[in-house]
Amino acid sequence: MRLHSYSVIVKHIHITFGSPFSQDILEFIEDAPQGVVYFTFGSVISMSSLPENVQSAFRDALAQIPQKVLWKYESEMKDKPKNVIIRKWFPQRDILCTFEFII
Repeated sequence: MRLHSYSVIVKHIHITFGSPFSQDILEFIEDAPQGVVYFTFGSVISMSSLPENVQSAFRDALAQIPQKVLWKYESEMKDKPKNVIIRKWFPQRDILCTFEFII
């Protein structure tokens, strides 16, 4: 998008923040020198209901990256990679507005 030279970009001016992060999520994100991946398909796909071979492919791929991963996942996960934290729900708007993410 091309902007005029007199334009001023003001990030997140229209967004209000919700409640503070839980301490474990905050510590997980802050202790990620390589960055964080936020992995979700929103409410469109329930990741835990996908076939096991698909879930395994995602687990294996995410386990190999140097970043830490916030993964929206609806149930317990067997063989969860060490760099992954799972939750049924994350405060997506707050996470994406508070921390530097590349989408």
